[in-house]
Amino acid sequence: MKTPRLRLSSPVLPLALRFLDALVIVLAGFVALELRSVTRLGIELPEDLRGYYSLILSAGLLFLLISGEVYRSWRATAVAAMLLRVGGFWLVTLGMLLIWLFLTKASEDYSRLWFMLWALIGTGFLWIFRLLAYLVLRRLRRRGFNLKHVVLIGEGPSADLLESRLNQAGWTGFKIRQRLSDPGPRDLEALIRNPPNEIWLAFPLSEA
Repeated sequence: MKTPRLRLSSPVLPLALRFLDALVIVLAGFVALELRSVTRLGIELPEDLRGYYSLILSAGLLFLLISGEVYRSWRATAVAAMLLRVGGFWLVTLGMLLIWLFLTKASEDYSRLWFMLWALIGTGFLWIFRLLAYLVLRRLRRRGFNLKHVVLIGEGPSADLLESRLNQAGWTGFKIRQRLSDPGPRDLEALIRNPPNEIWLAFPLSEA
């Protein structure tokens, strides 16, 4: 029975993550608003919160539009780099909102304390959500889902070490489909007919 594969390269999953990130940002904004009723931070808010609601929704939409680089594949990449990239785009979003508020002379209409809380809560929520998504995908990869098949071309200790490490790190989602030491014309034709997701070269430095 053939194992079904979830494809991270499919546009569905990155698009879903984009919308979920936007919802996380909106949720963080509303949580920051609700903190005034459960804390003594002295957040002064107007009775009419429609301006705050519009700002929150604008932030979610803006993040959705500018953060495309966040949704590339992060397999075999340090988690810290992924979180820093997500947090960086969130800060860029907030910076663009601040510039817009100053240009329209509307910055005095919003609580600075609320804005800072929103920034902190949004960062925390985005990181938590991204970590959960990363862990779920990592678990699926260990079980054979969401794999990228690799043809490894090379020989010697460097190729042996790479193959060994890759076989031990199933969570990366890379699986060696075939290893070729010295591919000939027939091997190249077979790769053209049935191409892998990636081709890796691992030759000794003396042959570089």
